Amino acid sequence: MSQSIKTMPQSKAEMSKHMKAGDLIWKLGQHPALPEKVLSPLGLMEIFINEVCINGHVRPDKNGCIEICYTPQNYKKYKKEFEEEFSNYSSEELKIEKSLIHAEVPYRKVYGYSWNADHIEYSGNLSFMVFIGKNMKLWHEPMRWAHLSGVSGYGCSFEEMILDIGKKFYKIFGDFTEEDFLSRSEKSNHKKEKNYLRIDGKKQGHFLPFKIIPNLKYKEIYPSESNRRWIKWFSETPYGKKHWGDTLKDVLAGKSL
Repeated sequence: MSQSIKTMPQSKAEMSKHMKAGDLIWKLGQHPALPEKVLSPLGLMEIFINEVCINGHVRPDKNGCIEICYTPQNYKKYKKEFEEEFSNYSSEELKIEKSLIHAEVPYRKVYGYSWNADHIEYSGNLSFMVFIGKNMKLWHEPMRWAHLSGVSGYGCSFEEMILDIGKKFYKIFGDFTEEDFLSRSEKSNHKKEKNYLRIDGKKQGHFLPFKIIPNLKYKEIYPSESNRRWIKWFSETPYGKKHWGDTLKDVLAGKSL
């Protein structure tokens, strides 16, 4: 590290959190839904840094308003604001979506004082990837991968946000690596064979002392194949069926999204 960079001493707990976050980013890249050979997990994240008040709200909008979710109690307190929001919905839509509606309410009306920043919070959204098409050998082409909405995470530091994202991701998408989707024969092959061979370059008439060539005995499993095998598992989970049922059926059929 450059001597010009000034650092503050960190506790063992802080350093442990940093290391866990770093390890987690590497581990996420081994998941078949986040193949690092295609794109790093960090490349699949949207990250936001926000000032937050003591009550947990980001800075109000230009009108000084914050979003308040609908509950019977909140409706009684802020009836005018909720009625204005309800006017944008039909009676049928309200029956279905009422509990999801948020009203814009002045911060001062809610808390009796002006909004003030108390601390910084990080938030991030991590997408997952699905391979599109039938030709698995085209896995290296970015256009063959669709990015779908995954999970969101929060924390008072970047590391806390990463750890929160990881916890939620594995709960929904499974705590897997690409190795978990290899067949017995493929695992056996990978134990016996190396994917590349190092041969004597001079004997081959090569100017380098050694040469690296593919091992034809090694059964290579492309990231696209691991991804497709994982999709078959995910499509049968309650979450996969509820949120991505039709989309995953099209993916498994090799259709474009």
